[in-house]
Amino acid sequence: LDMDGHHNQAMLVSALAWVHAIRRMLERHQHVTAWFLPGNHDPDASFAVAVAVALYFHAEPRVTVDLDRSAYRYMRFGKNLIGAHHGHGAKPADLPLLMAVDRPEDWGATEYRYVWMGHIHHDTVKEIQGVRVESLRTLAAKDAWHAGKGYRSLRDTRSIVIHRDFGEIGRHVCSIAMLRP
Repeated sequence: LDMDGHHNQAMLVSALAWVHAIRRMLERHQHVTAWFLPGNHDPDASFAVAVAVALYFHAEPRVTVDLDRSAYRYMRFGKNLIGAHHGHGAKPADLPLLMAVDRPEDWGATEYRYVWMGHIHHDTVKEIQGVRVESLRTLAAKDAWHAGKGYRSLRDTRSIVIHRDFGEIGRHVCSIAMLRP
């Protein structure tokens, strides 16, 4: 929230981090799709980063940068229906029904369903009507407002491994300390 005039630098670092992550994923995967979900503080910044990343990979057929600006995204992968939302709109308990309404054919054809979100910057997991609704931590440092409110969540990012037929089969955690030189 309080970028202290470093908003442009934050977008540049974010775009560079995305480029690095996608290039690493291409070492292992045939295709990478990147979603950039609008948040509640500056939805235009996430779109600007998405455009920068799309331009970087414009000639790479194995990368799709989704430039859709909708708040909810879904993807069917085998027997899995995966959803994502920043977390500032609908309440977590409402996300499974939104998923079912937004993607009824995928809902009926899948066995494993997930919705991942951020916004609250700490881990929560609740299974709601067979859908795993999970909030994830952030790599971002606390701003003055959050620090003043007493928030002290740890910082990390996740790689969640989804098997086409068996749902989640693993996850890897990368803490902020692992990224520091």
